[in-house]
Amino acid sequence: MIDYKLFVENSRKWLEDYILSNHLQSLVLGISGGIDSTVSAALAYPVCKKLNIPLIGRTLTTVTNKEQEHAAAIAVGNAFCNDFKVIDITYDTELLANHFEISDGAMSKLQKGNIKARYRMMYLYHVASLNKGVVIDNDNFTEYNLGFFTIHGDQGDINLGLHYLWKTEIYELADYLCDTYMESTVPIKHTEQSEAIRKSMALIPTDGNGVSKSDCEQFGLENYEQVDDVLKNIYYNKVTKDDYSDNSEYCRLIDSYNEQGVDKVITLHQNTAYKRQELPIKPNKEILGLA
Repeated sequence: MIDYKLFVENSRKWLEDYILSNHLQSLVLGISGGIDSTVSAALAYPVCKKLNIPLIGRTLTTVTNKEQEHAAAIAVGNAFCNDFKVIDITYDTELLANHFEISDGAMSKLQKGNIKARYRMMYLYHVASLNKGVVIDNDNFTEYNLGFFTIHGDQGDINLGLHYLWKTEIYELADYLCDTYMESTVPIKHTEQSEAIRKSMALIPTDGNGVSKSDCEQFGLENYEQVDDVLKNIYYNKVTKDDYSDNSEYCRLIDSYNEQGVDKVITLHQNTAYKRQELPIKPNKEILGLA
């Protein structure tokens, strides 16, 4: 069981030290309304306030963002950021997609989604450059193991510890943060912050790019509890689709959920191994005769 109180204290202390040692003058955060960027905002807010630097938030929307996501993003941005704006990037990303399609042929929803993710990150890095800051990365361990991120699109400069937490643990951390803000001695502002976290927690998780109605629909399972159960068995118990022995963990998983969904998560983990390598992927010195 994770000690979230200790996690939050250590994450904030690490962030404070990082800001001071690198002489940063701001932090920049892309706010989608989803739980990961919301947790990052809640972690970073008191550190930025203590050091008197702005937490800059940008919600970069397109037509594929749902109204509830948009509302949650605005609530989070207003609650935690010193400098918050909503920017509609629909025209820019569609223009790019049209240029690419004219040059090289039609694209899938996934490929168009990658354009949106990379454009968002390009925008955030521009803001960070203007304000002598860094971009906060919001990836968690579930997404990392599924390859559920866009290379050069979702990865920022610093991660406040979400990378080590499964998605279900991100929700537990959010719940803890919500309670700590409610217990604050500044009730009006912190009630707003707690409500913003709750609004984010209530959303159905999606990629915001219109690829599917929900994340878990893409994975073939019903919720992140099921997804994390499968991934933990892959990660800790080395479960594969080939293990049909009596009482095997694989058999338990397909009996508990559905075989197609379990197999899809296992396949996603296997097929995205290249995303978990240090980039750029390259031959080692021995292969090249340089050692």
